[in-house]
Amino acid sequence: MFRNSPLERAIFFAMNPMRERLIPIVTPVVEQAGAYLVDLVFTSDHRSRLLQVLVDTDVGVSIDTCVKISRELGPILDAVEGLQGPFRMEVTSPGADKPLRMLRQYPRHVGRPFRIKARSGEGTTTFRGRLHSVEGSTLSFDVEGNAPVKVAFDDIQESYIELPW
Repeated sequence: MFRNSPLERAIFFAMNPMRERLIPIVTPVVEQAGAYLVDLVFTSDHRSRLLQVLVDTDVGVSIDTCVKISRELGPILDAVEGLQGPFRMEVTSPGADKPLRMLRQYPRHVGRPFRIKARSGEGTTTFRGRLHSVEGSTLSFDVEGNAPVKVAFDDIQESYIELPW
């Protein structure tokens, strides 16, 4: 059932109905802790399964927040019918190497460099730029040597913060 690579296993879970069942169970617990759910990622290998609960806040996530969510979610998920067999749960922030998935993640990253892939006309365009502003659902990027680029959030296909190393 699961494929060989971690990416294929994560994609399998993203399309899995169990993910859709877990989102409304997990979301209230996350929100009660003052955070919001970014994603659920379920990976598996031959020895174990891992459910990653990716959470964030508008100012960043503390370890204490992750611990609180984990303690609340553990017994709730143990009672979910259909989530059979042992698995590990990890509550964490998405991390600097993960793509931004939600519009509300952008404002705190104004001034940082990004690598963006977005729909443009009939195709896609990829560029690097520094996030200048977020106005409604439009993001403005300063691209070296060019005029600022404005992108509707809904047109973004991939968006990564460029790390300095």
